[in-house]
This record gives sequence, C-alpha cells and structure tokens, in this order.
Amino acid sequence: MINPGWRRRGSYGGCEGAGGIHPRNPGFRPSSGSSLSAIGALVLCIATVAVHAGDKTVLNAPPSEGAPASSIPAWSFDLDADYVLGSHIRHLEGLGAQADSYYELEALRRFRIVDNLYFRAGIDVSRFDFSRSNAVFPYSLNALAGEFALEYWHGDEIGALLKVSPGLYFARDHITQNAFDFPIEAGTGIRITKNFSLAIGVTTGLLREWPVLPVGGFVWDINNRLKVNALFPEPRVSYKFFRGFQAFLGGEFAGGGFRNGPTDDHRTNNATLQYTEVRGGGGISYTPRKGVDLEGSAGWVFQREIDFFHSGPDFKTRAGAPYFKVDLSVDLF
Repeated sequence: MINPGWRRRGSYGGCEGAGGIHPRNPGFRPSSGSSLSAIGALVLCIATVAVHAGDKTVLNAPPSEGAPASSIPAWSFDLDADYVLGSHIRHLEGLGAQADSYYELEALRRFRIVDNLYFRAGIDVSRFDFSRSNAVFPYSLNALAGEFALEYWHGDEIGALLKVSPGLYFARDHITQNAFDFPIEAGTGIRITKNFSLAIGVTTGLLREWPVLPVGGFVWDINNRLKVNALFPEPRVSYKFFRGFQAFLGGEFAGGGFRNGPTDDHRTNNATLQYTEVRGGGGISYTPRKGVDLEGSAGWVFQREIDFFHSGPDFKTRAGAPYFKVDLSVDLF
C-alpha cells in the first residue's frame, strides 16, 4: 500500500517474500555467486539504516545455492486495484455509507553492481478514492514516490534489502512541502532449517503515527504444496493445487501516513493522519509462465480508520464491509 506506514501487497514491514523477498513487491529475491565484500557492504548499510528505521517488506532465509543473473528480473511491474463496499463512519453518520477504491502502479528497473548485489530504481504511484467527504474526511489519499534500493540476491530470491522511497504523501489534491517523506525499510531472512525461515526488519516513516516499527515473522514450507507465510503485514496460508494455480487464505493491514491539505476545520487543517484498513479473505493465484502472476481475492474489511493523531479526531467505521481485489505482476528478464 502506501509507504509512510504500510502498503499493500505484503507492502508494511521489513520483509517481503518467503524464502527470500519478492522483487515485484518492495521486497527481495536473490541471485547466484556471493562476494564477502558485497555482503559486508550491504550488511553495513542495513545496520546503519536500522538505527534510523525502515518501512515495509517481507523476506525469507536465502537458499544455499545461487542462480545465474538471467533468473533475476531486469524490470518488474505491479498493478493493484481493489474496491471496498460502503459502511458508516462513527460520528460522521451524516455522510452516509463510505465506500473506497484503491489502485497502485509500480515500475522498477534493476542494475547489477557486483556479484549478487543489485541497485533498484523506479516509481510507485497509489491512490485511495472515497465515495464521500467533508472538511474532516478527505476524498482521496495519494502517494507519488520514487523507489531506490540495494538488494542482495541468493538464487532467485532476495536475501537482504535496504530501500528508500522519497516522495509526496498527501490527502485530497493538495500537494504541500510538508507532504514530503522518505520512508526507509531494511530487512533480511534467516534460515533455521531447510523448510523454516525467520524474517526480521525495521521500517520508518515521518508521517506515520509510529515513526519506527520493527517487523518480522516466519515462513514454513510444510510440504511441496502447503506453505505458511506468517509475515507482517500480509500473513498468508497457501496451497498449490497443480502447476500454476494456488489458493490462499490470509489477512492484510493496509493504509499509510499522509499530510492533509487546507480545510475549514482547525483540527484537520494541514494535519498529519494515519489511514488503516484491517482485512481478511482468500483468493486464487495463477502463474501461466515465469514472471507473470495474476491474483484475484475477496473478503471482509473488519475496520477502516482515519486518525488525525496529533490534532485529535479519530474516526472508525461502525461495521465491516466486503472487498474485492485484483493484482497483476510482470517480471521481464
């Protein structure tokens, strides 16, 4: 979802995949051959950023063997879209039932530095649109950000990541200087056994209610069909039916930190706010060939909240609502 807090697609923490970080998300996925100097440089970078913080991500422990550079995508594209049906907001019942839609477009390019160490650059554009608004509740929340990262690959997954996403995170269509933020995320995977890995990381964002958040979890390959990804912010249990098709159940924490624009309400005028969605559901993932992944899901949003955490107003939905989501990811090698 959005960087100064959380983002969708596995999008809130310091880890991003399983068995590694997934390259299409702000996460990781590795390559072959290793270099002690490259590892040392990246570890130093991650240690430095951990002192200051990080954003969202999800990884796994790296495999023991490397893969050729051709297994690492040169370009990665990701398109997300979802819709949440209407539900009433407490203390804002006069607005009626509030629905929202969301989209995110991410385009990334990778450049090899040395051995398994890569530099990643790209753009990330996302937006929430709300069906109703007033001086308190904005009609949209937006993110226009660049993305710059160091990735250390093991095999075809990312084993360690350090990422910065400088950009504008703003409400309505008001872009101001104080809407600038540079969320940082760092994380790595730790293999415990052949089928069990831990993921640890840290994430930061100046516009968030909690500027620094530790993140982590575990990945457990129960067998060659069943996998448990207990990773924040998108825990998931998946089952592979046959080649190319998977079914999954899971949860998701979505939202982010934003700067509101000028309003007639002194409590919300140019104030920072945290938007949060807590949801659970399931779906189907189809991978027709390497590098192409289409996913459809549906479920229930248990709560949506806009919290102007510095100035006071905190608005939550009175009840939940169903949601529908599609995601297309394409990697070019």
